[in-house]
Amino acid sequence: MNSHNIESPEFLELFHSGKPIRIRFQQVSPIEMDYVRRVTEILLQANHLSNFFAFTHTVIKEFMQNGVKATQKRIYFKNNGLDIDKNHKQAIEQFKESMSSGTIHTHQLSDEMDFLVELNFQEVDKKYFLITVRNHGEMNSSEIKNVNFMIERGRRTNEVSDLLSDETSNKEGGGLGLSMIVILMKKLGLTPDCLYYEVKDSFTTFNVKIPYIRN
Repeated sequence: MNSHNIESPEFLELFHSGKPIRIRFQQVSPIEMDYVRRVTEILLQANHLSNFFAFTHTVIKEFMQNGVKATQKRIYFKNNGLDIDKNHKQAIEQFKESMSSGTIHTHQLSDEMDFLVELNFQEVDKKYFLITVRNHGEMNSSEIKNVNFMIERGRRTNEVSDLLSDETSNKEGGGLGLSMIVILMKKLGLTPDCLYYEVKDSFTTFNVKIPYIRN
C-alpha cells in the first residue's frame, strides 16, 4: 500500500487542490484499514463533515470488500480458463468453492496488475467530497443488472432492518451492503445521484459524493 504523510500541511493542500488522494492496495489488512480510517477522519474534519464518518467508513469497507472480490474473481477466471460471460453461473460457483476452501489468496495478483483495489478521496469543484473505489475488470451485463437491483431495492426500503426480511439476496454476497448504503444515504439527506458507478477501460469504479455544507 502506498501512503501519504497525513500529518503534514501539504496533505490537505493536495486534497484542496482537487487532486485525488490515491491509495493502492496489494492486500487489505487491519493495519491498512486503520490508516484509511485516519485519512478519512482527517479529511472529513477538515471539511466540517465529521457527522458522515460512520457512513463513509461503511461505504469504504463495503466498496473495498466488493472490489477485492471482483478483482480476485477476474484473476481466478483467467487462471482457470473460465469465461465470465459464457459460463457465468458455473464460474461463480467454482469461485465461491475456492474462496470457501481457502485456495484463493487475495494478495496474489496477475503480472499485469499493480494493485488489488484502489481508493481515492477527492475534492470536486470545491463543492463535493468524493470517494471512489476502483477494481480490475468490467462488470458484465448480469453483474450490472444485479447492482442496479440492489440500488433500487435500497431506494424502496426505508429501514436497514427491513432488508434482513427480504428473501431476495445476492448469490455472490455484497448486495445487502449496497442496499444498506442507499438507505443510509436517504437518512443523511443525500440524493440518489450521490451514488453511481462507472464501467470502462477494463475497470469498475463505485463512487459516493457528499456535498459540502455551506453556512
